[in-house]
Amino acid sequence: MDITAALIVKKGKILLARRRPGIAHAGAWEYPGGKPLPDETAEDAIVREIREELGIVCRVVGFVGEGRGQNGEKPIRLLGFEMTWESGEIVPSDHDLIHWVAPENLLDYTLLPPDIPIAKTFIAKHSL
Repeated sequence: MDITAALIVKKGKILLARRRPGIAHAGAWEYPGGKPLPDETAEDAIVREIREELGIVCRVVGFVGEGRGQNGEKPIRLLGFEMTWESGEIVPSDHDLIHWVAPENLLDYTLLPPDIPIAKTFIAKHSL
């Protein structure tokens, strides 16, 4: 199953969101995102998911990389996209805390396993 993830960049920092109590993986940090609808591209899905999850409009800059993991018994492939914040004010629905993090500090957070290789790829691409 493919799931999209947004690395939203603002003023050189990346938005990380902590999963709220009462949902799976509560307390873990992640890039916000979600599942594409049946006839939706991954790029369209991440734009829609960010609008629904955070209440903001973002634009896809490019594909960062992927991570793999499990959602119960189902294998997942997390597709990470770099995005820029275009408009709106953040109103999270699935998260209880948001941090803006310098790329070199992403791995200081307890990220969900599929998010880790995407963080490493992003750091490598932006440390040149």
